[in-house]
Amino acid sequence: MNLDALVAMLGNRTDYAPGTDNYFEQVRDLINEAYLAFACGRAWTFAQREARVTAHADVTVTLSAVTSTKNIAAPASAFLAWMEGHIIEIDGEEYEITQVDSATSAWIDTAVSTSTGDTAIIKQRYVDLPEDCVDVLQVSQMARVSGESTEGRYAPLSRAEGEMNGYDLLRTGSPDRWIPADPAVVPAPVTAGTLSTTAGTAWTAGVYKFKVGYKYGERYSGPCHTELSHTAVSTSAVVPVITLPALDTGSGYKYVIYCKPPGYAAYRIYRDDIAETGGATTLNTSPGTAWAAPSRARMTEAGGVNQRIRLYPRQDADVELTIRYLRRAPQLLEKSDTPIIPAPHQRIAGHLALLPLLTKKTDNVARSLVESEVKSAILALERRYLTQGSRRWVRAGWGGWSDTMAQRRTLTHTG
Repeated sequence: MNLDALVAMLGNRTDYAPGTDNYFEQVRDLINEAYLAFACGRAWTFAQREARVTAHADVTVTLSAVTSTKNIAAPASAFLAWMEGHIIEIDGEEYEITQVDSATSAWIDTAVSTSTGDTAIIKQRYVDLPEDCVDVLQVSQMARVSGESTEGRYAPLSRAEGEMNGYDLLRTGSPDRWIPADPAVVPAPVTAGTLSTTAGTAWTAGVYKFKVGYKYGERYSGPCHTELSHTAVSTSAVVPVITLPALDTGSGYKYVIYCKPPGYAAYRIYRDDIAETGGATTLNTSPGTAWAAPSRARMTEAGGVNQRIRLYPRQDADVELTIRYLRRAPQLLEKSDTPIIPAPHQRIAGHLALLPLLTKKTDNVARSLVESEVKSAILALERRYLTQGSRRWVRAGWGGWSDTMAQRRTLTHTG
């Protein structure tokens, strides 16, 4: 049951469907508000995903001489793309690598002085989870091809357990447990720049909307609140130009431009990884008929907040983790978008949005009927599609704190 059918159902149940774009968008927003909260509110199996994430071991690099600068250098290949947004220890102090220009040049967040031959340690202390992760259900190491190791499930610990048991940030080894960490937050741009035009092959006639965001360490920010608009006329041989403010050199922040062409409701990435120098970006190519292809990523819905965990002990070799997590359901934006809820129960997305509408209309009889339908649907979903989150049960005495993390062992039923 797609979004168009859900909106039509609400119109039928409320006996009001003017058929205007404004009405459709308002009802769509009501459906999304109710549906998204429901879809990620519990550990539904239909809302779970698995992803492979690499946790990198520490890398020791030799540095070249620099004098009080944020731009550090190495005489040989040392810096890799994954290091952006992670920690580097130089002379007993920790900094953040903001940008990797090449294998021998990188930027950090604070100016330092180094001498040729000084060493530094690059640490992936925190592991970024997929952008649509709401809650971690399991972290494990599972072999998929020959030669890989299967270590099984890592034990989930609370941050309080990590603090009480002294799970410090320094120890490295073969990890067997994971602890939640602070999310990584990428702020949205305050200004989206300005839009103008220049001579070029005219875009297909229509109104095109643009939004601008940041990208930092492979994490996307939410978009700037400002929406830019370009009206294309087939007889006018011009193309849009977005002029972006310059950012600090080496800050690691890149620009991303999103576009919503006429006939579409979702923004998708038009251009990625625009240099921090900003300036005029000419958009020569009009979005084509394949604009909504699955391979073209939509604008992030995470608002620039990325969940992270840390492993204990910190990995001393590269580890391929299998993360099973509760995903954030994508918004229903295009009329053909369908809820991730299994087909027999998809109309619950509309019923959940009906409840506040019927309350507003003070139609208590209709509201009671919808409430009954919602309860029946939730009960059926619970029986078929509900699992529990990642938990540990610890049986111990009260004689004082100790390391509650025992080695992996098999539980035996004794009668």
